[in-house]
Amino acid sequence: MAQDYTEKSLLIFNTAVREIVLDDELQDRGIRVVNKQTNSDGSPFSSLGQVRQGAISYGEGDAWISWDDDDLFLPYHISQSVDRWMKSGTLGWKPKHSLFSGNGGQTFKFAGNAMEASVLVDLNFVRENGFSTTKSGGEHVFGGWMDKLREQNQLTIEEIRPSYAYVWGDGLSKTSGNIDAPDNFENHKENSQDFGDGPLTPVEFKDIEPMIERAALASLDGKVPA
Repeated sequence: MAQDYTEKSLLIFNTAVREIVLDDELQDRGIRVVNKQTNSDGSPFSSLGQVRQGAISYGEGDAWISWDDDDLFLPYHISQSVDRWMKSGTLGWKPKHSLFSGNGGQTFKFAGNAMEASVLVDLNFVRENGFSTTKSGGEHVFGGWMDKLREQNQLTIEEIRPSYAYVWGDGLSKTSGNIDAPDNFENHKENSQDFGDGPLTPVEFKDIEPMIERAALASLDGKVPA
C-alpha cells in the first residue's frame, strides 16, 4: 500500500487452515485473497513450487513480482522496476544488487542479487514456464522460469539503486534457508503456524517507516545512480 505505483494489485494466496478475510479498510484497495489448501486436482501441496504455480493461475495484469511478505520493498520498487523493464525490451528485469539484512531490518548492506523477489517478469511467461517442484526455496531455478529466461537471453540485469531488501534474523522460518533438505517444505509449514486472529488489517505506516528509512539510506551507500 506504500508503493507509489498506482496500477497494481496484490494477490494473497493463502494455503493455511485458517482462511484470510480482509478488514473493511482493505476493501477496494486492489487486494485479492484466494484461500486454497490443495492443488487443483485435490492433492495436498508438496512443494513451494506447487503453491506458487497454484497462485500464478489467479494472476492478473502484464507483469509479476513475487511479493514475499517477510521482506521489504521500498516505495519506489514497482515504479522503478516497471520503468526499467519496459525500456529493457526483454521479458524479465532485475537489479544487479539488492539489499540484505541479517538482523531483522536493523541494518542493511548491498548484496549480489540472486533474489527472486527483486525480479519483474512477464506474467504469461511465468504462467507458461512454471516453477520447479524439486527444491522449495529455489523454485524459480532448477528448471523453473528463471532458468528459462536466462536460456532465452530474456533477462536484463542492470546496475541501479536497490529497491528490494531480503530480510533475515526476524525469527521467521525461511524456505530458502535449507533448500537441500528433502523435508524443507514440511519443516517450513511446521514452523509457520501463527495464522493470526480476525480479519487481515493494514499495518500502520509509522510502524515500518524507521526500517524503510534505514533501507533507503543503505540503498544510496553503494554510490549507484538513482
